[in-house]
Amino acid sequence: MRLKYKIHHFFTSKRTLANCHRMLNRWNPYYAGLSPELQKAFQLRILHFQRNTVFECAPGLNLTNQMELIISGGFVQLTFGFKKDVLDVFNYIYLAAKPYSYRHIAGKFKGDVNPHKHRVTLTWPYVEKGFVIPDDGLNLVLHEFAHCLYYENQLDEGMGQFLDNQGMKDWHFYAAKKRKRILNGDQRLFRTYAAKNMLEMFAVSAEVFFEQPKHFARKEPRLYDSMCKLYNQDPRNWENPRLKEF
Repeated sequence: MRLKYKIHHFFTSKRTLANCHRMLNRWNPYYAGLSPELQKAFQLRILHFQRNTVFECAPGLNLTNQMELIISGGFVQLTFGFKKDVLDVFNYIYLAAKPYSYRHIAGKFKGDVNPHKHRVTLTWPYVEKGFVIPDDGLNLVLHEFAHCLYYENQLDEGMGQFLDNQGMKDWHFYAAKKRKRILNGDQRLFRTYAAKNMLEMFAVSAEVFFEQPKHFARKEPRLYDSMCKLYNQDPRNWENPRLKEF
């Protein structure tokens, strides 16, 4: 366990850690499958992320610690293979009670990432649904946080990146081929929305990677392997998905 997590652990009450464990065990199958040692590391990464993120919600929606833990758990799941554990830019999360719209933009949104306001907006009922049904390849939190990683990687070309440049190139090579097949009518594995652009391809890939890893690996082994290397994880290995320790 890294030194800063040991320090966090020292100053975090047993009650807080027990509550975190109880909530995650109920809501996050990825966490539930981890070894006890990695569960402890996961808890501390969640609490660290929570302390470094502003959560607010729409009028009429009551923000609870459970809601923050569920959302933070999605972020930690996505980034558990990285040494870096907080977002630099998108550290404001706004929870909506129902799908919403923007002036001058057609349609309703369940979630989005705003690079100009540094804000992640999530519709709470769809956040819940993503974890209540953990194996359908649809998870709003993973989707929107994958957008955050993609954006932050473009903004920060130095040591602060989450994603390795060569890893992104390798992923892009195989993902572009998959996107072309989707545009030509291939509906296996990914929903059609993934082919909208490479940003959406990246987000949908993350959802399926974590929720349907065995199916993903069978259908698209090279793309799956590029995702494993990019995230330093293989979600098929429940107890320890990390490929390399740090």
